[in-house]
Amino acid sequence: MKRNLTIEEKLIVNQISNEELLSDNSEIAKEVRLSGSIEELRAFQFIQKRLESFGLKAEIEFDDAYISIPIQSKLEVNGEIIDSITHSMAKDLNNEELSAECVYLQNLNEDSLRLVKNKIAIYDSIAIPDIVKQFEDSGVAGVIFINGPNTHEMIVSRIWGSPSVQDKDLLPKIPVISINNKNGEKLLDLLKIASFKAIISTEVCSRWMKIPRLIADIRGDYETDHFVLLCGHVDSWHYGAMDNGSANALMLQVVKILAQNKTKWKRNVRIAFWSGHSHGRYAGSAAYCDKNWEDLSENGVMHFYVDSVGGKGANIFVDSNAMAETEDIAIDVIGRLTDQSFVGKRYSRSADQSFWGTGIPSLYMGMAEHELSHDPAYKNVQKLFAGTKGGGFGWWWHTVEDTIDKIDPDVLRKDCEIYLLSLYKVLTDNIIPINPLKAVEEIHKHLCDYKEKGKDIADLSLSINRVDEIKHKLRKVLEIKDRLESDSEHTRLFNDFLLNISKLLVPINYVGGSMFEHDLASTTVPVPSLALIHLYTIGLKDEDYYLLQTAIRRQVNFLNYELKKVIREIDSIREILVEVLE
Repeated sequence: MKRNLTIEEKLIVNQISNEELLSDNSEIAKEVRLSGSIEELRAFQFIQKRLESFGLKAEIEFDDAYISIPIQSKLEVNGEIIDSITHSMAKDLNNEELSAECVYLQNLNEDSLRLVKNKIAIYDSIAIPDIVKQFEDSGVAGVIFINGPNTHEMIVSRIWGSPSVQDKDLLPKIPVISINNKNGEKLLDLLKIASFKAIISTEVCSRWMKIPRLIADIRGDYETDHFVLLCGHVDSWHYGAMDNGSANALMLQVVKILAQNKTKWKRNVRIAFWSGHSHGRYAGSAAYCDKNWEDLSENGVMHFYVDSVGGKGANIFVDSNAMAETEDIAIDVIGRLTDQSFVGKRYSRSADQSFWGTGIPSLYMGMAEHELSHDPAYKNVQKLFAGTKGGGFGWWWHTVEDTIDKIDPDVLRKDCEIYLLSLYKVLTDNIIPINPLKAVEEIHKHLCDYKEKGKDIADLSLSINRVDEIKHKLRKVLEIKDRLESDSEHTRLFNDFLLNISKLLVPINYVGGSMFEHDLASTTVPVPSLALIHLYTIGLKDEDYYLLQTAIRRQVNFLNYELKKVIREIDSIREILVEVLE
């Protein structure tokens, strides 16, 4: 049976002001906000003043970041100039022109990629970093992406945050441009007649610069250093009314209401507004993580991210991102606010998810999405965002059409209600609403899949046995939640246990490299430390087999030891809470 909102929850959501949501949205989205620009800084200063009007201390600080602004591109075919755009982090041709034969590829595989060496590839897609890397590895001279009815601004580097000495060589080394369907059809029609050469020129300004970030804290009355992180980016492509003006407005409204209703809080809120999302591949959030890793790891409770909310025509509220351990919150809150059953989807490597290495569980990325559609305008956007029910954001995402008329006040309010009540639950629940058992069950499922995939090269028997042991012991520990008294020492210790075990499970499920580095902004797989198993194919012989087997064995050793840490953490809390367990 569906549970209704409590009287307290109704009072909370009734404090949302539609007028303020739209007014803040309009003010933030009145200028183009390129990372590090004066226009972006003005938006930060507006947000700062709004936060200060709520009684908060909000500080703007600056980070050094590698930012890439696409200036212009040129595409010339048979003497005709064709409209195009280039992309953040693409190669700057430095006033030179590239002339090469064009080849259209309908799909990407080993055979087709051989056809584009030293040529200009034409491909039907939004400019995605992984695809750019495939083309670069094939020896292509340049790439022309056909985006759809509109061209979509993108960043084509896979480096997460600013580059370092270890990964700077991964910056793209080829020029990349995008055109719309109409112009794409023109090129494809020409190819049907005869091969032709295109002339490409790109101007991309990539350099180190100062970018702002704004941090504010709201402390509840309960003495703790633990905080829930609420954040979103301010920089934009074009006016960015939905991406990310509406999200910034939602954050301000949520913060205002939370600041007025903090007497029952068990933990605090930290609010963060980033730059460097669109033009620095999450440089702002990554820099903050690098500078505050230990605080985030020891005190971060949960990460709520807000992006591209309130879109006109969006009516699907059940497909936002969630980790397994946080999805119960979404199931509860969204179910009661919308009468829709939350499905959710696993996080991809996107959306300022810079904190997985610290072990902070995440919930949400955006919220209301459009229905799945056969409209060509949604085709490539859906490829990036579609889930089980929702088709992602509006066709205007990352285009010049992302203007204030694309915001629906009713949708924005509903998105705001969901974020507000979800945050309020995490702040006020006696026991932090993290369900580690769901995370363990998810890991177990993926290990079984890996076992089947790599049964001839990887021995995962110990890994699976340890996960089975974790599930059994964890169920016993979680059974005592309802017996813990509010504000007792046992409750505090139990919440510490939930945070400690998250610090182990989140990296196991989501981090492929070091907890202190940032994995690439690339296609990722569950339990990424075992990703090498995907390279195994039946029939792999001799040296290639042994090389891969050696690497996989070492990764399995790493995983097994991390799982052993989880078992020790559970055993430790069982000993501490033995009186309650008995």
